[in-house]
Amino acid sequence: MMMFIIYLNMKYFPDRVQMLRELNDEIAPTARYDMAVDYETVGTDDGEKNETVIEKDILILKEEKGVTVEEDNDKEEPKEQPNETTTPEDNANKTTLKTQKRTGKKRNCVCAKFIGGLGNYMFLYASAFGVARKKNMDFIMLKTNSLLKTFQLGADNMRVVANYSLCRGAPTYVETRNCAFDKRIFLMSNKSSFWLYGYFQSYKNFEGSFAELRTQFTFKNAIQKKADTILSDIKQKYVKLTNNTKQTNVTVVGIHIRRGDFVGNNYGYTVATKEYFEKAMRWFNSKYANIAFVVCSNEISWGKKNLRKHNVYFVEKRTREVDMAVLATCDHLISSVGSFSWWASWLSKGTVIYYFPPAKTGSELRNHYSKNYTDYFLSKWIHF
Repeated sequence: MMMFIIYLNMKYFPDRVQMLRELNDEIAPTARYDMAVDYETVGTDDGEKNETVIEKDILILKEEKGVTVEEDNDKEEPKEQPNETTTPEDNANKTTLKTQKRTGKKRNCVCAKFIGGLGNYMFLYASAFGVARKKNMDFIMLKTNSLLKTFQLGADNMRVVANYSLCRGAPTYVETRNCAFDKRIFLMSNKSSFWLYGYFQSYKNFEGSFAELRTQFTFKNAIQKKADTILSDIKQKYVKLTNNTKQTNVTVVGIHIRRGDFVGNNYGYTVATKEYFEKAMRWFNSKYANIAFVVCSNEISWGKKNLRKHNVYFVEKRTREVDMAVLATCDHLISSVGSFSWWASWLSKGTVIYYFPPAKTGSELRNHYSKNYTDYFLSKWIHF
Protein backbone atom coordinates (compact mmCIF):
# COMPACT_ATOMS: atom_id res chain seq x y z
CA MET A 1 0.00 0.00 0.00
CA MET A 2 1.12 3.54 -0.73
CA MET A 3 0.47 5.99 2.07
CA PHE A 4 0.45 9.78 1.83
CA ILE A 5 0.91 11.77 5.02
CA ILE A 6 0.08 15.42 4.43
CA TYR A 7 1.32 18.00 6.91
CA LEU A 8 -0.53 21.29 6.92
CA ASN A 9 -1.13 24.30 9.11
CA MET A 10 -4.59 23.73 10.55
CA LYS A 11 -4.75 27.36 11.66
CA TYR A 12 -5.12 28.44 8.05
CA PHE A 13 -6.47 25.23 6.49
CA PRO A 14 -9.39 23.88 8.54
CA ASP A 15 -11.55 23.91 5.42
CA ARG A 16 -9.02 22.27 3.12
CA VAL A 17 -9.01 18.71 4.41
CA GLN A 18 -11.60 17.67 1.83
CA MET A 19 -9.69 19.47 -0.94
CA LEU A 20 -6.51 17.63 0.00
CA ARG A 21 -8.35 14.33 0.03
CA GLU A 22 -9.58 15.05 -3.49
CA LEU A 23 -6.03 15.81 -4.59
CA ASN A 24 -4.74 12.54 -3.13
CA ASP A 25 -7.57 10.63 -4.78
CA GLU A 26 -6.55 12.19 -8.08
CA ILE A 27 -2.80 11.62 -7.96
CA ALA A 28 -2.98 8.21 -6.28
CA PRO A 29 -6.49 6.72 -6.38
CA THR A 30 -5.51 3.64 -4.39
CA ALA A 31 -3.58 5.50 -1.74
CA ARG A 32 -4.47 5.91 1.92
CA TYR A 33 -3.98 9.34 3.46
CA ASP A 34 -3.47 10.33 7.07
CA MET A 35 -3.59 13.89 8.38
CA ALA A 36 -1.01 15.27 10.77
CA VAL A 37 0.15 18.67 11.92
CA ASP A 38 3.67 20.04 12.16
CA TYR A 39 4.66 23.64 12.80
CA GLU A 40 7.76 25.72 12.46
CA THR A 41 8.02 29.48 12.98
CA VAL A 42 9.76 31.13 10.06
CA GLY A 43 10.24 34.70 8.86
CA THR A 44 8.86 36.17 5.65
CA ASP A 45 10.44 38.90 3.54
CA ASP A 46 8.43 41.65 5.25
CA GLY A 47 9.60 40.55 8.69
CA GLU A 48 6.30 38.96 9.68
CA LYS A 49 6.34 35.66 11.53
CA ASN A 50 4.15 32.86 10.37
CA GLU A 51 3.42 29.38 11.66
CA THR A 52 3.67 27.10 8.71
CA VAL A 53 4.73 23.67 7.58
CA ILE A 54 8.30 22.51 7.34
CA GLU A 55 9.14 22.18 3.64
CA LYS A 56 10.66 18.75 3.95
CA ASP A 57 7.51 17.49 5.70
CA ILE A 58 4.96 18.91 3.26
CA LEU A 59 4.40 15.43 1.91
CA ILE A 60 6.00 12.24 3.21
CA LEU A 61 5.64 9.30 0.89
CA LYS A 62 6.00 5.78 2.19
CA GLU A 63 5.74 2.87 -0.20
CA GLU A 64 5.22 -0.60 1.20
CA LYS A 65 6.57 -3.55 -0.74
CA GLY A 66 4.40 -5.38 -3.22
CA VAL A 67 1.87 -2.64 -4.03
CA THR A 68 2.20 0.11 -6.64
CA VAL A 69 -0.13 2.71 -8.04
CA GLU A 70 -0.91 2.17 -11.70
CA GLU A 71 -0.63 5.07 -14.10
CA ASP A 72 -3.64 5.00 -16.40
CA ASN A 73 -2.21 6.78 -19.41
CA ASP A 74 -5.34 6.25 -21.49
CA LYS A 75 -7.85 7.59 -19.02
CA GLU A 76 -8.90 11.19 -19.60
CA GLU A 77 -9.03 13.57 -16.66
CA PRO A 78 -12.39 15.31 -16.08
CA LYS A 79 -12.69 18.21 -18.45
CA GLU A 80 -11.98 21.62 -17.00
CA GLN A 81 -14.42 24.48 -17.51
CA PRO A 82 -14.84 25.27 -21.22
CA ASN A 83 -14.13 28.76 -22.48
CA GLU A 84 -17.18 30.68 -23.59
CA THR A 85 -15.29 32.67 -26.22
CA THR A 86 -14.70 29.79 -28.64
CA THR A 87 -15.78 30.88 -32.12
CA PRO A 88 -16.01 29.17 -35.51
CA GLU A 89 -12.88 31.12 -36.41
CA ASP A 90 -11.04 29.59 -33.46
CA ASN A 91 -12.20 26.10 -34.41
CA ALA A 92 -11.18 26.59 -38.04
CA ASN A 93 -7.77 27.92 -37.13
CA LYS A 94 -6.39 25.85 -34.29
CA THR A 95 -3.40 27.63 -32.86
CA THR A 96 -0.23 25.59 -33.02
CA LEU A 97 1.60 25.88 -29.73
CA LYS A 98 4.83 27.75 -30.24
CA THR A 99 6.82 25.31 -28.17
CA GLN A 100 10.50 25.10 -28.88
CA LYS A 101 12.00 21.72 -29.63
CA ARG A 102 13.58 20.16 -26.57
CA THR A 103 16.87 18.38 -26.67
CA GLY A 104 18.19 15.72 -24.34
CA LYS A 105 16.16 13.75 -21.83
CA LYS A 106 12.79 14.97 -20.61
CA ARG A 107 12.82 17.13 -17.51
CA ASN A 108 10.74 16.61 -14.40
CA CYS A 109 7.50 18.54 -14.13
CA VAL A 110 5.71 21.07 -11.96
CA CYS A 111 2.06 20.02 -11.72
CA ALA A 112 -0.82 22.27 -10.64
CA LYS A 113 -4.49 21.58 -10.12
CA PHE A 114 -6.40 24.47 -11.67
CA ILE A 115 -9.31 25.73 -9.56
CA GLY A 116 -11.51 28.82 -9.54
CA GLY A 117 -12.22 31.40 -12.23
CA LEU A 118 -10.15 33.12 -14.90
CA GLY A 119 -8.03 35.17 -12.50
CA ASN A 120 -7.33 32.10 -10.35
CA TYR A 121 -6.30 30.12 -13.43
CA MET A 122 -3.90 32.87 -14.50
CA PHE A 123 -2.22 32.96 -11.09
CA LEU A 124 -1.80 29.18 -11.14
CA TYR A 125 -0.41 29.20 -14.66
CA ALA A 126 1.99 32.06 -13.90
CA SER A 127 3.19 30.48 -10.64
CA ALA A 128 3.70 27.04 -12.20
CA PHE A 129 5.53 28.67 -15.10
CA GLY A 130 7.67 30.82 -12.79
CA VAL A 131 8.62 27.96 -10.48
CA ALA A 132 9.35 25.62 -13.39
CA ARG A 133 11.53 28.24 -15.07
CA LYS A 134 13.42 28.90 -11.82
CA LYS A 135 13.95 25.18 -11.21
CA ASN A 136 14.80 24.33 -14.83
CA MET A 137 11.74 22.08 -15.09
CA ASP A 138 8.71 21.66 -17.34
CA PHE A 139 5.14 22.26 -16.21
CA ILE A 140 1.96 20.42 -17.04
CA MET A 141 -1.19 21.76 -18.73
CA LEU A 142 -4.22 19.62 -19.47
CA LYS A 143 -5.32 19.98 -23.08
CA THR A 144 -8.82 20.83 -21.78
CA ASN A 145 -7.57 23.84 -19.79
CA SER A 146 -9.62 26.88 -20.84
CA LEU A 147 -6.56 29.15 -20.80
CA LEU A 148 -5.44 27.47 -24.02
CA LYS A 149 -8.56 28.90 -25.69
CA THR A 150 -8.09 32.36 -24.17
CA PHE A 151 -4.40 33.15 -24.63
CA GLN A 152 -1.69 32.40 -27.17
CA LEU A 153 0.21 30.18 -24.78
CA GLY A 154 3.27 28.34 -25.95
CA ALA A 155 6.07 28.26 -23.41
CA ASP A 156 9.05 26.13 -24.29
CA ASN A 157 8.76 24.37 -20.92
CA MET A 158 5.01 23.65 -21.12
CA ARG A 159 3.74 20.13 -21.74
CA VAL A 160 0.13 19.89 -22.92
CA VAL A 161 -1.16 16.46 -21.91
CA ALA A 162 -4.38 14.47 -21.76
CA ASN A 163 -4.07 13.57 -18.08
CA TYR A 164 -1.91 13.89 -15.00
CA SER A 165 -0.18 10.53 -15.30
CA LEU A 166 3.25 12.21 -15.24
CA CYS A 167 2.41 13.65 -11.82
CA ARG A 168 0.88 10.68 -10.04
CA GLY A 169 2.77 9.79 -6.88
CA ALA A 170 4.74 13.04 -6.90
CA PRO A 171 5.28 14.99 -3.64
CA THR A 172 3.11 18.06 -3.05
CA TYR A 173 3.88 21.60 -1.97
CA VAL A 174 0.82 22.88 -0.07
CA GLU A 175 0.71 26.65 0.28
CA THR A 176 -0.01 28.10 3.71
CA ARG A 177 -1.39 31.46 2.63
CA ASN A 178 -3.15 32.16 -0.66
CA CYS A 179 -1.86 35.70 -1.26
CA ALA A 180 1.57 35.71 0.37
CA PHE A 181 4.97 34.59 -0.87
CA ASP A 182 6.88 31.75 0.74
CA LYS A 183 10.40 31.49 -0.68
CA ARG A 184 10.54 27.80 0.18
CA ILE A 185 8.45 27.15 -2.91
CA PHE A 186 11.75 27.40 -4.75
CA LEU A 187 13.41 24.89 -2.42
CA MET A 188 11.43 21.95 -3.77
CA SER A 189 13.84 19.54 -5.44
CA ASN A 190 13.83 19.32 -9.23
CA LYS A 191 15.09 15.75 -9.02
CA SER A 192 11.48 14.62 -9.20
CA SER A 193 8.20 16.08 -10.38
CA PHE A 194 6.05 17.75 -7.73
CA TRP A 195 2.59 19.24 -7.25
CA LEU A 196 1.71 22.81 -6.37
CA TYR A 197 -1.53 22.83 -4.41
CA GLY A 198 -3.35 26.07 -3.61
CA TYR A 199 -4.03 29.43 -5.26
CA PHE A 200 -0.49 30.94 -5.26
CA GLN A 201 -1.61 34.55 -5.65
CA SER A 202 1.67 36.36 -5.15
CA TYR A 203 3.53 37.94 -8.06
CA LYS A 204 6.79 36.98 -6.37
CA ASN A 205 6.20 33.39 -7.49
CA PHE A 206 6.84 34.52 -11.08
CA GLU A 207 8.54 37.90 -10.73
CA GLY A 208 11.55 36.71 -12.71
CA SER A 209 9.34 35.72 -15.63
CA PHE A 210 7.31 38.90 -16.19
CA ALA A 211 8.53 39.50 -19.73
CA GLU A 212 7.86 35.94 -20.86
CA LEU A 213 4.43 35.90 -19.23
CA ARG A 214 3.38 39.09 -21.00
CA THR A 215 4.01 37.26 -24.25
CA GLN A 216 2.20 34.17 -22.98
CA PHE A 217 -0.84 36.18 -21.90
CA THR A 218 -1.54 37.56 -25.38
CA PHE A 219 -5.24 37.15 -26.06
CA LYS A 220 -6.41 34.98 -28.91
CA ASN A 221 -7.09 37.05 -32.03
CA ALA A 222 -10.87 36.59 -31.89
CA ILE A 223 -11.01 37.85 -28.30
CA GLN A 224 -8.70 40.81 -28.90
CA LYS A 225 -10.64 41.75 -32.03
CA LYS A 226 -13.86 41.97 -30.03
CA ALA A 227 -12.17 44.13 -27.40
CA ASP A 228 -10.68 46.45 -30.02
CA THR A 229 -14.07 46.84 -31.71
CA ILE A 230 -15.76 47.72 -28.41
CA LEU A 231 -13.17 50.38 -27.59
CA SER A 232 -13.21 51.81 -31.11
CA ASP A 233 -17.00 52.17 -30.95
CA ILE A 234 -16.74 53.90 -27.57
CA LYS A 235 -14.15 56.34 -28.90
CA GLN A 236 -16.41 57.14 -31.86
CA LYS A 237 -19.31 57.84 -29.50
CA TYR A 238 -17.12 60.06 -27.35
CA VAL A 239 -15.85 62.01 -30.37
CA LYS A 240 -19.41 62.55 -31.59
CA LEU A 241 -20.57 63.62 -28.12
CA THR A 242 -17.77 66.10 -27.50
CA ASN A 243 -17.12 67.24 -31.09
CA ASN A 244 -13.55 66.05 -30.65
CA THR A 245 -11.97 65.73 -34.07
CA LYS A 246 -9.73 62.70 -33.51
CA GLN A 247 -10.08 59.39 -31.69
CA THR A 248 -6.34 59.52 -30.99
CA ASN A 249 -6.96 62.43 -28.62
CA VAL A 250 -9.16 60.29 -26.37
CA THR A 251 -7.67 58.74 -23.22
CA VAL A 252 -9.54 55.55 -22.30
CA VAL A 253 -9.59 54.58 -18.61
CA GLY A 254 -10.99 51.15 -17.72
CA ILE A 255 -13.00 50.61 -14.55
CA HIS A 256 -13.53 47.15 -13.13
CA ILE A 257 -16.27 46.73 -10.54
CA ARG A 258 -16.24 43.43 -8.64
CA ARG A 259 -19.34 42.81 -6.56
CA GLY A 260 -21.65 39.79 -6.72
CA ASP A 261 -20.71 37.19 -4.09
CA PHE A 262 -18.18 39.57 -2.49
CA VAL A 263 -21.03 41.71 -1.13
CA GLY A 264 -21.96 40.75 2.42
CA ASN A 265 -19.59 37.77 2.54
CA ASN A 266 -18.34 36.39 5.87
CA TYR A 267 -14.85 35.48 4.69
CA GLY A 268 -13.45 38.99 4.71
CA TYR A 269 -13.59 40.42 1.18
CA THR A 270 -14.00 44.16 0.96
CA VAL A 271 -15.97 45.78 -1.86
CA ALA A 272 -14.86 48.95 -3.62
CA THR A 273 -17.19 51.85 -2.83
CA LYS A 274 -18.82 54.53 -4.94
CA GLU A 275 -16.59 57.09 -3.23
CA TYR A 276 -13.47 55.18 -4.22
CA PHE A 277 -14.41 55.08 -7.90
CA GLU A 278 -15.37 58.76 -7.92
CA LYS A 279 -12.07 59.74 -6.27
CA ALA A 280 -10.07 57.67 -8.77
CA MET A 281 -12.01 59.18 -11.67
CA ARG A 282 -11.32 62.71 -10.37
CA TRP A 283 -7.62 61.84 -10.16
CA PHE A 284 -7.52 60.84 -13.83
CA ASN A 285 -9.61 63.87 -14.83
CA SER A 286 -6.95 66.04 -13.21
CA LYS A 287 -4.21 64.39 -15.26
CA TYR A 288 -5.77 64.00 -18.70
CA ALA A 289 -8.19 65.80 -20.98
CA ASN A 290 -10.78 64.05 -23.16
CA ILE A 291 -11.28 60.96 -20.98
CA ALA A 292 -13.70 58.15 -21.72
CA PHE A 293 -14.31 55.78 -18.80
CA VAL A 294 -15.16 52.17 -19.75
CA VAL A 295 -16.85 50.00 -17.12
CA CYS A 296 -16.80 46.19 -16.96
CA SER A 297 -18.49 44.46 -14.04
CA ASN A 298 -20.20 41.32 -12.81
CA GLU A 299 -22.93 43.65 -11.52
CA ILE A 300 -23.25 46.28 -14.24
CA SER A 301 -26.53 47.60 -12.80
CA TRP A 302 -24.65 48.92 -9.76
CA GLY A 303 -22.26 50.80 -12.01
CA LYS A 304 -25.09 52.35 -14.00
CA LYS A 305 -26.80 53.47 -10.83
CA ASN A 306 -23.73 54.96 -9.17
CA LEU A 307 -21.32 56.04 -11.91
CA ARG A 308 -23.53 57.24 -14.73
CA LYS A 309 -21.95 60.30 -16.33
CA HIS A 310 -21.75 61.66 -19.86
CA ASN A 311 -18.30 60.15 -20.47
CA VAL A 312 -18.87 56.75 -18.80
CA TYR A 313 -19.58 53.76 -21.05
CA PHE A 314 -20.71 50.31 -19.95
CA VAL A 315 -19.66 47.00 -21.53
CA GLU A 316 -22.53 44.55 -21.25
CA LYS A 317 -23.31 40.94 -22.13
CA ARG A 318 -19.75 39.97 -22.93
CA THR A 319 -17.72 37.00 -21.70
CA ARG A 320 -15.25 37.41 -18.87
CA GLU A 321 -12.40 36.90 -21.34
CA VAL A 322 -13.57 39.77 -23.54
CA ASP A 323 -14.10 41.95 -20.44
CA MET A 324 -10.51 41.34 -19.37
CA ALA A 325 -9.21 42.07 -22.86
CA VAL A 326 -11.14 45.35 -22.90
CA LEU A 327 -9.74 46.42 -19.52
CA ALA A 328 -6.20 45.36 -20.43
CA THR A 329 -6.35 47.32 -23.68
CA CYS A 330 -7.44 50.57 -22.02
CA ASP A 331 -4.80 53.27 -21.55
CA HIS A 332 -5.14 53.17 -17.75
CA LEU A 333 -7.14 51.24 -15.17
CA ILE A 334 -9.16 51.71 -11.99
CA SER A 335 -9.35 48.25 -10.48
CA SER A 336 -11.49 46.71 -7.78
CA VAL A 337 -10.73 43.61 -5.68
CA GLY A 338 -10.17 39.98 -6.57
CA SER A 339 -7.86 38.05 -8.87
CA PHE A 340 -9.67 39.10 -12.08
CA SER A 341 -9.05 42.76 -11.26
CA TRP A 342 -5.46 41.98 -10.33
CA TRP A 343 -4.70 40.47 -13.73
CA ALA A 344 -6.47 43.21 -15.64
CA SER A 345 -4.17 45.58 -13.73
CA TRP A 346 -1.06 43.53 -14.43
CA LEU A 347 -1.82 43.39 -18.15
CA SER A 348 -2.45 47.12 -18.28
CA LYS A 349 0.38 49.18 -19.77
CA GLY A 350 -0.64 52.42 -18.05
CA THR A 351 -1.33 53.78 -14.57
CA VAL A 352 -3.20 51.47 -12.20
CA ILE A 353 -5.23 52.60 -9.19
CA TYR A 354 -6.45 49.87 -6.86
CA TYR A 355 -8.83 49.66 -3.91
CA PHE A 356 -7.24 49.21 -0.49
CA PRO A 357 -7.40 47.18 1.64
CA PRO A 358 -8.77 44.08 -0.13
CA ALA A 359 -9.50 42.26 3.16
CA LYS A 360 -11.27 43.23 6.35
CA THR A 361 -9.10 43.58 9.45
CA GLY A 362 -9.26 40.48 11.64
CA SER A 363 -10.92 38.35 8.97
CA GLU A 364 -9.86 34.90 7.83
CA LEU A 365 -8.98 36.36 4.44
CA ARG A 366 -6.63 38.90 6.02
CA ASN A 367 -4.50 36.02 7.34
CA HIS A 368 -3.73 34.97 3.77
CA TYR A 369 -1.89 38.21 2.93
CA SER A 370 1.53 39.35 4.06
CA LYS A 371 1.80 42.03 6.73
CA ASN A 372 1.79 45.05 4.41
CA TYR A 373 0.25 43.39 1.33
CA THR A 374 3.63 43.77 -0.37
CA ASP A 375 3.56 40.19 -1.67
CA TYR A 376 0.36 40.92 -3.56
CA PHE A 377 0.30 44.45 -4.99
CA LEU A 378 3.01 45.82 -7.27
CA SER A 379 4.81 48.80 -5.76
CA LYS A 380 4.25 50.94 -8.84
CA TRP A 381 0.46 50.73 -8.51
CA ILE A 382 -1.38 53.51 -6.67
CA HIS A 383 -3.92 52.77 -3.93
CA PHE A 384 -6.76 54.90 -2.65
